[in-house]
Amino acid sequence: MVRSGDLDAGKVALIDTGANAHDVTLSPDGKVAWVTNSGFTHLPDARVDYLDAFTREPLGHIMVGKYPFHSTWRSDRRSRR
Repeated sequence: MVRSGDLDAGKVALIDTGANAHDVTLSPDGKVAWVTNSGFTHLPDARVDYLDAFTREPLGHIMVGKYPFHSTWRSDRRSRR
């Protein structure tokens, strides 16, 4: 789960992602949020979810291998895991 807040409205939304969401990275244009799901020792997760940063709607996911912790963007604007 990822929490997304609207500070002006004082509301928090929960967004269902994989097991134990660990890190959120925004795309260079700020439109897509990438969520790494590290899972747990007894329940590893290999999924990175991506969400529309404005509507908070899930766009999809990719499988990358056990325990993805962090992601970042390269200077050529391609994702790097």
